[in-house]
Amino acid sequence: MPPWYFLTGTPEDIEELRKSFGLYDRDPVVDRDKSQHAALIIAGNDRTNRIASMPSGAQFDDLKNTISRIAGNTHRQRYAWSAARLNYIKPLTPVE
Repeated sequence: MPPWYFLTGTPEDIEELRKSFGLYDRDPVVDRDKSQHAALIIAGNDRTNRIASMPSGAQFDDLKNTISRIAGNTHRQRYAWSAARLNYIKPLTPVE
């Protein structure tokens, strides 16, 4: 896996980044109230052009699986979780 980078910056840079990810409210009054913002973890992979956001309170396994899909190098790593979900989907029975 590639190395991790944890970034920070000036408040203005962080604000610009937050808005570029669409993490803002259209109502400026609501947007200014930081207590109204969701706590999210955002993971991205420039090489594969994949990005995901997850609630910060998500279960560890869900976070790990999502990050593996974003950072994965192989088809199996990127889509294993989706394939596993298909096992839960039952085919429809035709109605006569």
